[in-house]
Amino acid sequence: MRKMWRKLFTTSAMTFMLCMTWLVITSEAQAERFVDNGNGTVTDTDTDTVTGLMWTKSANPLGELTWNETFTRFSSFSISGIGGWRLPSIGEIDAIYHAMSGGHPFTDVQSTLYWSSETNVRFPDYAGTINMSNGDWGNVSRHRAFGVWPVRASQ
Repeated sequence: MRKMWRKLFTTSAMTFMLCMTWLVITSEAQAERFVDNGNGTVTDTDTDTVTGLMWTKSANPLGELTWNETFTRFSSFSISGIGGWRLPSIGEIDAIYHAMSGGHPFTDVQSTLYWSSETNVRFPDYAGTINMSNGDWGNVSRHRAFGVWPVRASQ
């Protein structure tokens, strides 16, 4: 009986150590994925999901806006003289949501809905959102105010 418990303990300890090693490696890889440009922007270097997009380091630089207000604000929005910002597609913001679980340089990420650039074909007054607290997608009236996380092609 003692041998069985010793073997079980040894196996459990080894499994725990392997899991912890995987977490450390994953966190380091995620940290390397995002390059803090030192000017209020972060570049996503993952070419498998999103190729070189630049995000604002603050995930909420404009506060909550209606979907239509974002386009007016983006026309004059710049960070460190960099313009050309837009709303991310649902796929782009979903990729960032999932990548953030392993560590990231972003600030002000709110546990709320964020707008995507995509509208609902059947209901044109609705646009796509992602819930940054759980990753759920949805469609919400474009007249409501939610988080806005600007993205652009990297330079």
